[in-house]
Amino acid sequence: MQHSSLFAAMVVALAVVTPAAAQTGVIKGQASYRERIALLPGAVFEATLEDVSRADASATVLGTARVDGAGAIPIRFEIAYDPQKIDPRMSYAVRGRIVSADGRLMFTTVRAYPVLTRGAGSEVDLLLVRAGSGGPAPQAPTTPTASGGGNVAPAPSSQAAPAPQEDLATQLANPIANLISVPLQNNWDFSIGPDELDWNAARYTVNIQPVIPFSMGENWNLVTRTIMPVVAAGSPGPDIEGAAGFGDIVQSFFFSPKEPVGGWILGAGPAMLYATASDRLLGAGQWGVGPTAVGLQQKGALTYGALVNHLWTYAGDDDRDEVNATFMNPFFSYITPKKTTYTISPEISYDWTNEQWIAPINFVVSQLMMAGRQPYSIGGGLRFYMDTPTGGPAWGIRFTFTMLFPK
Repeated sequence: MQHSSLFAAMVVALAVVTPAAAQTGVIKGQASYRERIALLPGAVFEATLEDVSRADASATVLGTARVDGAGAIPIRFEIAYDPQKIDPRMSYAVRGRIVSADGRLMFTTVRAYPVLTRGAGSEVDLLLVRAGSGGPAPQAPTTPTASGGGNVAPAPSSQAAPAPQEDLATQLANPIANLISVPLQNNWDFSIGPDELDWNAARYTVNIQPVIPFSMGENWNLVTRTIMPVVAAGSPGPDIEGAAGFGDIVQSFFFSPKEPVGGWILGAGPAMLYATASDRLLGAGQWGVGPTAVGLQQKGALTYGALVNHLWTYAGDDDRDEVNATFMNPFFSYITPKKTTYTISPEISYDWTNEQWIAPINFVVSQLMMAGRQPYSIGGGLRFYMDTPTGGPAWGIRFTFTMLFPK
């Protein structure tokens, strides 16, 4: 009787365990890189399967793979996951990286590779790029390896994985990211007018700033950034009427490598000034052209870099001063795990014709959010003028609203 009871218990246990094991899904893939560089002994390849559906939260890890002693390229791997955690309405992706024996990041993916839903399958080929910095690699999720394989880890229930290049908040901090965005930048400037008259006029400017990237083959993007100002300006002094309408449009074209160059995200190209102002008070009355460039680094939660341009007149009203102006915009951003971004951003202009500086420094806090499946960002802050022409503003406030359209 005891043997019969024991046999029955074993049958019940097998009946319970077998279906659960049969439900395990597997992502199969391989990883490679273009550089002709041999991996050092002890290098480790790591891959993660992530739920990347939410733009306002860190990606959730659903499975990991680890290949110790990664050597020959391509590196083949398998990621085990629980199919019951896959929602066909959501988005899932695989990322990978190679870490040296002393924990330094050597190669990493710079975009997510979709799998499982929205037309993607369960096989993936990862292209890794050489890491730009020699700093320690961020901590990867650690889980026990599955028995037998040595390179497949079971899916943890929830764990955030770093995704510095694909996180929307990080992309938003990059002025030439491969991301369509439509920022509406609202600026209110105060204390405009002659100080001796205590004039204190105000000016409101909303800059409509669509950013649209275009792929130009395997290695390059063309990113267009357009600034279309709409202005309502109070009278800046005695016997000068205020005005409202359109300002001059500035459009920049950045040719940008798709992969970082020595750890730097770079872009350069022409900038154009269009004499589109609807009132003399709102624009320069000149058509201009010149070079523009941007360079930045993104390391974890930090983004820092600078955008510059210079514009010269090539046509315009003869009775207006020619444009000969340099613009410099260094920026520094810090992004919290909750996708709150703190930004310091001077916007420095020098008018070589009139030998005048305009130099506001902006302090802005923004938050990435979701409306259904639509990501957007809202933010606000203060600006203070370190230098300005006589009668220029002393301080201001900024409010931003940005719609994001991930590819």
